[in-house]
Amino acid sequence: MSFLNTQGNHSDLQYGPSTLQQRNKTNNKKMPTTYYEVNLDHIIHNVIQIHNHVQVHSSPVQVMPVIKANAYGHGAADIASALLDNAITSQLIHRFAVNRVSEGVELRRHLRQKQKLREQSTHDGSSIKLVVDKAEEGEVPIVVLGYGLPDEMRLAAQYHLTPAITEVDTLKEYCKAVLQMKHEDKNSAKRHHHESWKPKFHIKVDTGMGRFGLLPHEVLPFVKEQIVESDLVRESGVQWEGLFTHFSVADELENEEHIQYTRNQYEIFDELRRDIVSVYLSDHGTPNQMIASRNEFLFHCSNSAASLFYPEYHMDMVRPGVSIYGLSPRSIAHDPKLPFELKPALMFKSHLARVKTLPPGSSISYGRTFSTPSDRDITVGLVPVGYGDGYHRLNSNRGHVLVNGKKAPICGRVCMDQFIVDLTECGSNVQVNDEVVLIGKQGDEEITAEEVASWSQTINYEVTTSLLVRAPRVFVHSN
Repeated sequence: MSFLNTQGNHSDLQYGPSTLQQRNKTNNKKMPTTYYEVNLDHIIHNVIQIHNHVQVHSSPVQVMPVIKANAYGHGAADIASALLDNAITSQLIHRFAVNRVSEGVELRRHLRQKQKLREQSTHDGSSIKLVVDKAEEGEVPIVVLGYGLPDEMRLAAQYHLTPAITEVDTLKEYCKAVLQMKHEDKNSAKRHHHESWKPKFHIKVDTGMGRFGLLPHEVLPFVKEQIVESDLVRESGVQWEGLFTHFSVADELENEEHIQYTRNQYEIFDELRRDIVSVYLSDHGTPNQMIASRNEFLFHCSNSAASLFYPEYHMDMVRPGVSIYGLSPRSIAHDPKLPFELKPALMFKSHLARVKTLPPGSSISYGRTFSTPSDRDITVGLVPVGYGDGYHRLNSNRGHVLVNGKKAPICGRVCMDQFIVDLTECGSNVQVNDEVVLIGKQGDEEITAEEVASWSQTINYEVTTSLLVRAPRVFVHSN
């Protein structure tokens, strides 16, 4: 396993052997006491597998990785960079998805800064050649799937985001922002990022989720009145590029009612797709510069579950989210219904900050919810992790960690910064600085995100997304 990078203020860290004590001796570097290890090769593997899967069933289908909520807790900026840097995935991915404008802004800033760093000057005699990557041909699109405020459209335009639009005011503000940027560029002697950018947006339709989006009967009137007949849209050059919806129970494969509900959602969306193609995107339709051509227009409805389990619903593009991080959308570890192996990308690691022996009948942590046995001493360890790191308090007296490849149960309540584990079954050689695994493998044992989710009565999505930024992400490759 090789160290690649870290997220946070720990750029001097290196990845080494399994205990902090060994790491410090071997590398003469200081490791963080608690960190999330993210295997980029596993993410690359998962993206390639998903891409191959959707091509086999309904080629050609684009794959748009969803990296909202800091890539479900895994580190959005570094994961986007890794996918764009990889020789294979860079050819498979044409855009990313986030949920909020602020997420898109942060990601675009990172990618632009990285591009600047890549522009290296090489001297050939008296001439200077700039070496740049293919971003010069155009920035990778970033689609904002969630609701954006009208006041955020200036940022959306400035950072070349593709917003989801369902309201007249939002569309108008986006068009005005694009026009203003064009005016500023025209009157500026400086070179801007906007020269080759084609501003686009998608429309979301609510086919049964009950959240954000136009209702199906509202879409065609909105397109006609607010896009096709809009002088503002025409003048701005903004183009409608896609229509999408979201399934609510595509992960529920054992429930026939839910399977039928997903089918109903798809049929509603597909009927709307046919209407739009007939009116605006077919050879006999009404061509319009404010709407992308059929070859470029994107109909998409498949989240991770539909991408994996409903190949007939893939349409033009799929939006895998939790699955690219190696987790089943059904929140089942080693899910037998998966069409191929997903490799979990994240391990959560810490160390034993203290090891001591407590006498019989000792109370542990807040509320005195745990007491040691009345007939014997026990050896316990302090783990410097708490709900301040996103490790749920609901794990108190329920969960366990791995030490020396053995399960160490949590004793008492998980605090903001720390908790206690029982080291009785972990061997007599346990000592301070030994590695603690909260999610992942150690020896023959494994704690999955799904198991942690079961302790706190939630799903694997929430377990990884809850992991906060106090501990750094350490990005590694398998070899």
